[in-house]
Amino acid sequence: MANKVSQLHTIYYYASGSCNLRCRHCWIEPGFSDAAAADSYTPFALLRPVFEEAKTLGLCSVKLTGGEPFLYPEIDDIIESLINMKLRVTIETNGTLLNPQRVESLAGHGIFVAVSLDGAAKATHESLRGVEGCYDKLLQNMALMQKAGIRYQVIFSLHKKNAGELADAIKLAISMGAGSFKINPINDLGRADKMKSNSELHSVAETLAFYNGEFAEIVKDCPIPVHFDIPAALKSLTDLRKQSMGVCGIMGILGLLHDGSAGLCGIGEKIPEMNFGSVLNGGLTKIWQENKFLQQIREGFPRNLQGVCGRCRMKMHCGGKCLASTFAATGSLVAGFPFCEEALRSGLFPQTRLNKSGSNI
Repeated sequence: MANKVSQLHTIYYYASGSCNLRCRHCWIEPGFSDAAAADSYTPFALLRPVFEEAKTLGLCSVKLTGGEPFLYPEIDDIIESLINMKLRVTIETNGTLLNPQRVESLAGHGIFVAVSLDGAAKATHESLRGVEGCYDKLLQNMALMQKAGIRYQVIFSLHKKNAGELADAIKLAISMGAGSFKINPINDLGRADKMKSNSELHSVAETLAFYNGEFAEIVKDCPIPVHFDIPAALKSLTDLRKQSMGVCGIMGILGLLHDGSAGLCGIGEKIPEMNFGSVLNGGLTKIWQENKFLQQIREGFPRNLQGVCGRCRMKMHCGGKCLASTFAATGSLVAGFPFCEEALRSGLFPQTRLNKSGSNI
């Protein structure tokens, strides 16, 4: 092959094509259900060889996400099996389907868990999540994790109607044992397009104003790490000093979708071009080595990034932020990240973080 094939470091496994919540901002848009339908997941007997095959390509970690991963009927078995394969496991969940036995098992294995809390008030959280009672269930299970000693992460999906509750949500999370807190400004993918139409989402300018103003004050003396998920080039020096910028892991990541196909990530559920075909029956290695989109990424990435990302001094760390989001918005994997392009057009992108020549070297 002309291009060097990276190690497959991490699989993002979108275990269930269903979810027990009706989140208004979900970009994958899974079907609503309290139980997984037969066509909303792949039996683990078919998946075990896939993970074993992936280990020969370098796999060392798996993130279980969804839909809601705890709707997967064999979720407890798959977690145990992945641990027995010596793979590091992390889980993203809405937090409503945990129970004492599961929490005890997660704690015993030292598994990193992230749960979603979108407001300090019940009404605020449930207005985004779309199901009555989900707030109380979440808090009950956060209490179980606190008792079990799990230092879990809380993810907060930021929009105009919950921004005023951020400080109280952080305090609530800390009081219930959260070890870190992450803020994801909602973009307009999937169902969130309706939120944008209703003027519920922050513009780029509003997001940056909130980040540099209210957020900076809220976290000034916060006892746990709080991460605001915007590109590194738009972060304050204070934030960059406190938190490692990290290096984009896209070169070693592959999405595994609920139907047994592969994708760049979960966007393969929504965009046909980003569905790379089945990985069952030995198909994983061929996809990882030969898929045209993965090859395109490897051709000089991240130096091949274009637009504002090509000019950005931080591209070697940021890696274009989210190639899936960029593809969804532009049809290109290497175009400038839309958030940063809008910041540049609005005069909000720091000129000190652009190459002076205007080149993408």
